Amino acid sequence: MDTPFAKGRDCFYDTNTDDIHSSTMAVFKDLSSRCDNSYLDTPTVKESSQRQRAAVRSLREDFISVTREKSCCYKRCTNQFADLSSTIKVWQRQHGTIERSRKQNKLLKLFRRTNIKRNNSWSHEFLVEGKVVCRTAWSQFFVGISPRTYHRIKHKVMDGCIQDHRFPRNAYGDKGWLARAHIEFFISKHGDKMPDTGRTVLPVCSTIKDAYAEYSNLYQKNDLIGPRRFYQLWHSETRGNVSFPKLCRMTKCNVCTTLKEALGKERNEEIRNTLMQQKKDHLMLASSQRLGYSRRRCDAARNPEDLLSLIFDSMDNRKTNIPHFRGWCDPKGMDTKLLTHVGAVLCHNNGVLHSFMDFNEIPHNSNYMLTCIMNCIMYQSVDGALPRRCSVQLDNTAKENKHKYMLGFFGYLVMLDIFEEVEVNFLMVGHTHEDIDQRFSIFSRHLRKNTAMTLVELANELERSISHPPPKVMYLNEVYDFKSWLEPVLCNISQFSFHHHFRFNKVNDKLVVKYKKWESDEIWRPAVGDPPIQIFNIGEDGKYLLPFGRPKLVLKDASHKQDLQSLKASIASGKVHLDSSQRAWWDSFFEHPLNPTVWWLPFRPESLSHNGWITDQIGHFRMQEKVPSSTDEERLAEMGRLKEKQSNCPAIQSRQVNRRNGHINTTTDQMVIIEGQYGSNFMLGKVIHTYNNTLSVNLYKGKKQSSWKPMKTSAGFPLSVTIARADVKEIFEKLTTGNRLPCKYYHYF
Repeated sequence: MDTPFAKGRDCFYDTNTDDIHSSTMAVFKDLSSRCDNSYLDTPTVKESSQRQRAAVRSLREDFISVTREKSCCYKRCTNQFADLSSTIKVWQRQHGTIERSRKQNKLLKLFRRTNIKRNNSWSHEFLVEGKVVCRTAWSQFFVGISPRTYHRIKHKVMDGCIQDHRFPRNAYGDKGWLARAHIEFFISKHGDKMPDTGRTVLPVCSTIKDAYAEYSNLYQKNDLIGPRRFYQLWHSETRGNVSFPKLCRMTKCNVCTTLKEALGKERNEEIRNTLMQQKKDHLMLASSQRLGYSRRRCDAARNPEDLLSLIFDSMDNRKTNIPHFRGWCDPKGMDTKLLTHVGAVLCHNNGVLHSFMDFNEIPHNSNYMLTCIMNCIMYQSVDGALPRRCSVQLDNTAKENKHKYMLGFFGYLVMLDIFEEVEVNFLMVGHTHEDIDQRFSIFSRHLRKNTAMTLVELANELERSISHPPPKVMYLNEVYDFKSWLEPVLCNISQFSFHHHFRFNKVNDKLVVKYKKWESDEIWRPAVGDPPIQIFNIGEDGKYLLPFGRPKLVLKDASHKQDLQSLKASIASGKVHLDSSQRAWWDSFFEHPLNPTVWWLPFRPESLSHNGWITDQIGHFRMQEKVPSSTDEERLAEMGRLKEKQSNCPAIQSRQVNRRNGHINTTTDQMVIIEGQYGSNFMLGKVIHTYNNTLSVNLYKGKKQSSWKPMKTSAGFPLSVTIARADVKEIFEKLTTGNRLPCKYYHYF
């Protein structure tokens, strides 16, 4: 059977083309050596690039002129063109300025079109604007490829290759996409987002080699990419936003630090493998604690009527001190600041951040934390009732959070039926950066670009930093003394600092407290048969001794951490930077520093913390309403509809497509989708004339979901091209309303 390559590969080689190519390249090198290279010493990048382009243009013109003098073949086929330089530029713009993956397919298509059959034998005929040229002129001058590329394309066509499926250099491929997904998973699993810069910091003990080791252990060898390519993908994906710190300026994890130091010094392979396994187990444990916290967040968002999820944390004090100038740059003489503290409770039910401000006139201890949580709980009540369950996430620090007064307060809420169940969880030390720290990061970035001279302006800027939902910023006017209120009724509790998950329930009017070392543990303690944990003392009547009434208020002390005299002198020296209203605010503040009704209420009348007690405003927890069950008739009707849908089997329909000479038959005024030749995959056009094997089409421009308009030349005339019928992929009658593309053709664009 005759094939386009029945004669074999040798019939396509010309005897003198290699000599012509070598002489042409010699001329090109000679012109390059004579080219002026003075542009390399130019002072500016713009002038250098302009001179380079001018030199390349002159070099190209010299090359074309030499090509005309020393023709590509003995027939001097290039002399057929009146304007050879413009023809070469047009062809190389069409076929040489496309990316690598599409260029291969373009060359394959161009080479297949050169096949002709004469006298039952196949040969090649190279046409340029309807004129026959030699192989050297077609490949090197017009298409712009080297002899090596020409022969590679020819051999691919001889081997039956129709399309090149290689990915471009900047694409991922199947293995690359798998590695990219693993990188995102590794960062989300182990990373902590810093509250001030927004960058993600991985644990101190981890390295990029650990990420690749985990990647290589998870997948099969055939699905892996090499370490070098993996590191390239890591840097291109993270773009400097993810780092492996040598030292963590936040709270350090002792286990991570110790393991990193041990791995850096140890050289014994067996001991290193043991340390690597310990590090892997440690990071998996930290990841499991994060996963449990994420589950509670999702549960609260899905069932806000059943679960109230809260997390408490405090912001870095250095970011909120006032007067605050944009860019963290303070003028000379205003070195003394009002030390401002911002604590916050994030509610996952509605995403609202409740921020509580003060200027360190109160100590930030267990009383402060419990007061903030109690205020947030009262804000979340609806008609004096709360959800049935409550989950609280706290940092694992004994100064503010992990103490017996925390156990007594949540046990008190359960005993008064404010909640049916309360869970308190503490994350691992050094791995406690969660979503509330991301809100603090937004605060910090917003303050970096804005100025806040007073406490009121600072509160306004914090509210403007997040648009949806906006944070609720309040001044913490009252702090209850929970320690002295709970101390007389609490038992002597110890050893609870080693555990990280607690649960409070009420069973038969008795408080049941369960705990686990980690939330991922399966067994709750104390086990069945072990003595229960007693939080409150028991009276003579056999009942718990619960605290009575409400706690007293903590006394404020403006000079607790502040030197108001130095601050007043600093404000006076920098009064030129303050306007009249700001100076008046500072005067009222220094006159009555402990009375927020003078310098806070006139500006923010509804942003003082609650002045009530939780039992005065909240009653019994709200029982979750059961979804009413559907009737038997509704269930039967639904089952009948599903059964009918399952048994419905419509007949497959088809319609004939009229074709002409193996191609889709087209007429004038029809819209066609054609294979692109000018830098795009596919193009849209309207048929204006039809010929035997070609069509004249007006090209259109637009996007797949927007309106399409005819393309025009610089003179304002419609841009029309002549295409082969074989390039037509789809045909339809007209555009839809608004000159839009029918949706079934979106995948072409």
